Amino acid sequence: ANDYTYIWVLVAPATGTANIVISCAAGGYVKAVCSSWSGVDQTTPVSASVKAVGSSYPSPWSRTVTVASGGVAVDHVMLRSASITPTPDASQIGGMVNGTLSRTSGSYKTNTGSTPMVWTWTGTAPDISGAVIALAPASGGGGGGTDPSLVTNRNLFGRAHYGIRR
Repeated sequence: ANDYTYIWVLVAPATGTANIVISCAAGGYVKAVCSSWSGVDQTTPVSASVKAVGSSYPSPWSRTVTVASGGVAVDHVMLRSASITPTPDASQIGGMVNGTLSRTSGSYKTNTGSTPMVWTWTGTAPDISGAVIALAPASGGGGGGTDPSLVTNRNLFGRAHYGIRR
C-alpha cells in the first residue's frame, strides 16, 4: 500500500465559514485532521517540518522539529492497521479518526526549541506515515506578538490539512 501524509497550509484565508474539499482517484482511501489557528506568522507560517514514511515501525514513533519561542508543533500520524491504536505523548493534545483500514491522529503542543512529537502503540505498525510542522508565532511571538492558538479542530475523512488564519 502507498501511505502518505500531507500537511497543507493556507495563509490568511477569508474570515467566515468555508468548506474543505478533498478529492482523490477512484478507490483512494483518505482521512483528514483539520485545524484552524490564529496568531500565526502570515509571511512564513511554517518554520520547520519533518516527515516519515515506512513499514514495520515499532513503538514509539517520534519526530522532532525546532519550534520558535511562542510557536506550536503540529503533527499527523497514520498507522495502516485498524487494530493498532496510536496514543500521543501526555504533553500533546490530539484526536483520533478510526477507519476500517487504518488509524489516523493529529496532535499539537506549545514548546520552544527542539520539540519531539511522540506516539506509542502496542505491537508493530505494518505501515506508517507521519509529519510534524512548527507554526511560527505572529510578530515574533514569545511575548512580542500573538502566539498561535487553536481556533477549531475537526476530524474528517481525507488526508491531513492544517489551515491557518489571522
